[in-house]
Amino acid sequence: MDNKLPMLQRGLSLIELMIVLAIIGIIATIAFVSYREAIIKQRVVAAAEEFSSKFASAKLAGKSQSNSAIQISAQVDSTGSNWCVGAALQASNCDCSITSTGSADYCRMFRMSSADADFAGVNMALPLNPDNTQLDGLQFDPFRSGTNHSASVLFMAKAENGNNTGTTACWNGGAWSTCSYTGKQQSVVAISESGSIKVTH
Repeated sequence: MDNKLPMLQRGLSLIELMIVLAIIGIIATIAFVSYREAIIKQRVVAAAEEFSSKFASAKLAGKSQSNSAIQISAQVDSTGSNWCVGAALQASNCDCSITSTGSADYCRMFRMSSADADFAGVNMALPLNPDNTQLDGLQFDPFRSGTNHSASVLFMAKAENGNNTGTTACWNGGAWSTCSYTGKQQSVVAISESGSIKVTH
């Protein structure tokens, strides 16, 4: 009499079980990496969209407050991972690195930075414009509905593997320096001298 059980009744051997678990692990890893990259890309786009929205709101606020000029403050370190940008009425001092709302130099119109949970993993660069101007110090003049110069800001994803795909000029501590950025996801916010805002993803 044959005592061997049919395949379906025997169940899986240890080796077969290990193979199944290994396949599940590989699929889960790929899915997690793809999900994480999607989240980072979404944060990059969100940073660019929020900055453009806040700048547009600041322009309107300047017009409603006795046509006061708006001053932009923007700072970024040489790695691009520590950054901030903010705005205040020209009559007020504005330093986006200050986080205390009680300080006279706090950017009261808006402030956003790499420390915000919504922008975790997002780098920023301030590209050098052809006229050697930068976002830091940009002013919007409601009287002529324009800015004192054109400027742009680049938001991008961090390099997880340490490899960078390019470099750009960054404004760092009052001087221009070279900073690295990645090419995974990039969103550029460009502000023209007419005051128009263009966001490119």
